[in-house]
Amino acid sequence: METTDVGDASTASPSGGRAPICIVSFQLPAVYDAAEGWQRNSSSLVNDVATSLRGTRAHWYGFATHREPPPPSGDLSLHTIVVHRTEIAEAIEGFADRTLWPALHGLRDNIEVRDSWWSAYEQLSDRVARMLANQLPVGTSVWMHGRHFLGVPRLLRELRPDLQIGVFCHTAVDGDTMATLSSAVELARRVAAADVIGVQTDADAVSVQRMLAASGLAHDDLPEIHVEPVGIDTEAWLRQLDDPVVAALSSKLRLPGGVLAVGVDHLHYSAGVIHKLLAIETLLESGALGADDLRLVQIALPTSLAGPTHRFLQSQLEEIATRINGAHRRSDGLDVIDIVSSPPSPRELAALYRAADVALVTPVRDGFNRVAVEYSLANHDRPCVLILSDGTGTSHHLGWHCVTVDASDVLAIAAALRRVIADPDSPDRGSAERRAAVARSLDSTTWVTRCLDRLAGAAGVA
Repeated sequence: METTDVGDASTASPSGGRAPICIVSFQLPAVYDAAEGWQRNSSSLVNDVATSLRGTRAHWYGFATHREPPPPSGDLSLHTIVVHRTEIAEAIEGFADRTLWPALHGLRDNIEVRDSWWSAYEQLSDRVARMLANQLPVGTSVWMHGRHFLGVPRLLRELRPDLQIGVFCHTAVDGDTMATLSSAVELARRVAAADVIGVQTDADAVSVQRMLAASGLAHDDLPEIHVEPVGIDTEAWLRQLDDPVVAALSSKLRLPGGVLAVGVDHLHYSAGVIHKLLAIETLLESGALGADDLRLVQIALPTSLAGPTHRFLQSQLEEIATRINGAHRRSDGLDVIDIVSSPPSPRELAALYRAADVALVTPVRDGFNRVAVEYSLANHDRPCVLILSDGTGTSHHLGWHCVTVDASDVLAIAAALRRVIADPDSPDRGSAERRAAVARSLDSTTWVTRCLDRLAGAAGVA
């Protein structure tokens, strides 16, 4: 197996007195295109972390499928971990995506298990650990992100006891479902070698504690668990509200009558997009709403969890939208359901948020939902409603100022939407300012700073 590394990790020095920093994630903050060269990654989370690290010398390791030429020099030294076809199919698309992802989200019916997937995941984890151990400066704070690297800490700790090792779980964590995996105990032993494990909510922290208890390690040898929601780049979002282009687009999108709803989801089985459309169809078919009462603009983004399930959901989504639009015609000629499959620009997304009277954020389970925070910030100064799934980590922070629903219950979503539309003077609309105040505290720079400070203060020995 081959690894390709860009830059020389041994030459780095700490910035501002902080120990050397290493970020390890599925993606790099820049991607290489043969025609265009190195371009900024479109991932919002990766960009938020990179922005928060601006001015700080750091190493960033991420997966790639082939060798890349060196990127321009800067504060971030990029290193590629080349993964081969078999590793992608078994360790990443197999164990990480089709076993770990649904298990972490508590979606038992979607879990797929193969022994070869777990074996490949172990081998890839150990290869990443050896690579980091061979290249990182003494005393580096290593901050690993996501399910792809839960197996790395134990060997890395054995090879480099001088390192501070942190892992952040971006997804929800369902301890009961994770315990059903045959690999659960070994995975717990591997991740238990970290100094610090970060999670989105208190409930996730409890689940991680239960998982680690299965490792058989003494309580004093277990990592510290801290709750720190990832947040978004709040200042960047607030700046967009003063953009005249955003204001013009927003005015163009607003409806003269009825309610404009917006949904933004990656199209996978935990997103609950189908439930959302079925709820609207239920209201229309029952006569509780007319076609002119509601229009939904649903952005259905591609997901890294590709494959047959994604294609099935895309087909099902289009089928339901066509059925609704065919049976229920608006007087203005617009579709009741508008499915948008191409990612909008930041300006277009901000304008859509500003135009919408209601946001439908209804994933069945989610770690942290940035759409809820973005919508709240974009509408801090106007009455609007956020219908939010109680299965999202964000509901633990914004839920008091939202209409919360069980996103697995189509009738519950329908009832919430009917209530909001039927009562335009509902007290729910007066909570926008309070919701935005909470959203401002969910800031990605604060998250990065707190996590790195906690990691820098770790003992270095698990």
